[in-house]
Amino acid sequence: DDIGKLVVLDYLLTGARFDQYSTSLPVNDREPARRQLANQRDSLRDQIVLALRQAYGIDAATDDHLGERVPEGNTFVTLAPDYDP
Repeated sequence: DDIGKLVVLDYLLTGARFDQYSTSLPVNDREPARRQLANQRDSLRDQIVLALRQAYGIDAATDDHLGERVPEGNTFVTLAPDYDP
């Protein structure tokens, strides 16, 4: 979800795309809206970089960034609750 938002924000804020898509906003509101979207993009990017650093063991992992841990020797986790390989 966050990566999808980041891709959309990067696309929107690249080149003159924001100007093309913000024509419905009053002229005085466009720059504050651009700054808000840029701040949101930067925050998402920082969160994703932190999660990747934790996933690869560069930084200490926290539960809010990483999902369920896979036990040693198990490459895949099943979604079927009754299946036990």
